Amino acid sequence: MEEMKKRRTACVSSPKNQPVSMLPGFKVWIGVSVVLSLVFALCRVTYGMNENERIALKQALMYRFRPAERVVILMQLSDEFLASAPEEALSYTNEALQISSENKFYETEVKALTNKAEIYQIKSDLSNSIDLAMQAKELAGKHHLKTQYARAILIISNCYRQLNEYKKSSELGFEALEIYEKLNDQKGICDALAAIGIFYHEQRQNEKAYSYFSRSLEIALQNNYARGISRGYNNLAVIFASKNDYENSIEYTKKAVDINMQSGLKQWLGINYNNIAEDYLDLKRYDSAFHYIEKAIAVNREINNLFNLANSYTTLSRFYRITANETQFIAATRTAMEIGYQNNFKDVLLNTSNNLQQYYFESGQTDSAYKYKSLQYLYRDSLFAENSLTRMSQLELLHKLESEEQVMKIQQQRKDFSRTLVIILLIAGIVVASLLVVRFQMKVRYARLEEQKLKDELEFKNKELAANVMSLLKKNEMLADITERLSKLEKETNNQENRTLIHKIAYDIENISQENIWEEFELRFKNVHGEFYEKLLKSYPDLSPNEQRLCAFLRLNLTTKEISNISGQSQRAIEMARFRLRKKLGIESPDVNLVTFISKI
Repeated sequence: MEEMKKRRTACVSSPKNQPVSMLPGFKVWIGVSVVLSLVFALCRVTYGMNENERIALKQALMYRFRPAERVVILMQLSDEFLASAPEEALSYTNEALQISSENKFYETEVKALTNKAEIYQIKSDLSNSIDLAMQAKELAGKHHLKTQYARAILIISNCYRQLNEYKKSSELGFEALEIYEKLNDQKGICDALAAIGIFYHEQRQNEKAYSYFSRSLEIALQNNYARGISRGYNNLAVIFASKNDYENSIEYTKKAVDINMQSGLKQWLGINYNNIAEDYLDLKRYDSAFHYIEKAIAVNREINNLFNLANSYTTLSRFYRITANETQFIAATRTAMEIGYQNNFKDVLLNTSNNLQQYYFESGQTDSAYKYKSLQYLYRDSLFAENSLTRMSQLELLHKLESEEQVMKIQQQRKDFSRTLVIILLIAGIVVASLLVVRFQMKVRYARLEEQKLKDELEFKNKELAANVMSLLKKNEMLADITERLSKLEKETNNQENRTLIHKIAYDIENISQENIWEEFELRFKNVHGEFYEKLLKSYPDLSPNEQRLCAFLRLNLTTKEISNISGQSQRAIEMARFRLRKKLGIESPDVNLVTFISKI
């Protein structure tokens, strides 16, 4: 008699798995593809809460109205119920998301988005899951929340894996791993390694999968990360079972059982028990197999998990088939089929109809065999149609994602171009500004040099003018001395003709010297202070030539004596001239210095 094909539930990413039916001729591990939907849900807390702690947390929520306090409790409840009660977790997550968004709690907003994305993964709504994860990724990137950014990437990676886009899935998985390693986030590294291991397992590269699962488990053990440990044991148990190493598979699954019992995760306990029973059946240890089947049925019935309950009855029917208890085999199979029929579990119906068709065919009951063979074709076609529709939906989603990704790439390219353009313009602006500053500084420097040059030239001319004035003074003094001597000689001479000649010479010397001295002085003064007369006459047009000359002497800060020597006038005459000049210039206050006043013209 051909042995009935077993249906084993693979708990790859976590104890939580929604098994699918085995088509004839296949020993199924395809439950793996649905498993990762909870890989992240089991990766945040070390142990789950007990019932009293959950009740206490819900009661605390009733009295917390401040947004910052309330959102923390909401996220704790979201984390707690995410895996076991997704709908309940969703209500907490939605409220936390709303509060975080309204109050700009960016970190909890990102966490709520990723939790919500995981919940939609559990519900197999990959489209919404990816949308939410993308939102979380964008917000996390904007606010530099690197841990949450990596978590969002890992969720997107899982979605792509479930869509059979393994290349994108692996790229994102390794990207998340790299981020976690840079942050030295041990739990994140543990999760990413497990996700990558699942990728290799589904590609039937079990040696690589074993390597990543082992590393993930090692990190979980080092960090006392209970749910990571449970997941790791389950992952390795699947690898061992795929190699028909059932002893190790049982050993590792029992280790996962211990963790799940501490966490109170009865749904995963039911799956663990059923897998252990399958392994014992393969080892022909039927008493142990029956013991764990009973435990699996009891747990699944207690938590009303009808899908896993149907699978447990299928395992029980396999036990009775092997042990040749035909009556109990038929009863167990029909119980599984009844559960499948009532809940439209087509894969369960396909599996049970196949098992009954094989039994009746081998028993020679061709009518019954034909009946269940027809049902088998019916359910297989129906399941195939559903899978085809699902694949079409997946392809539509992939097309949508690729289109959105292309749009995002174009938008990113535009942002990068705009950013680059802004940077170039800024650099160009800085360069232009720098050149303008340098040019201005050069102009200022040149102006200062020109100004200094003019000052130096003016100072030189002033010194030269001062030297010329002193020369004129000495020259005038010398001529005055000669004139005085000639006057004495004139008095001492008795000859009238000689006296007349001497007098004429003295007179000519005096007049010519005064005229020449003034012309030379005025020429040199105008050379140095060319605008002085112009400004003076513009402000005081009624000044006489002698008053203009006096102003020039005072501009050079000459004393009354020095002016007297140059002009040939007496000091008293000069003082009177200064007095009259003050009046013409409108200087009434005796406190105003005439020389200072003229120097400002």
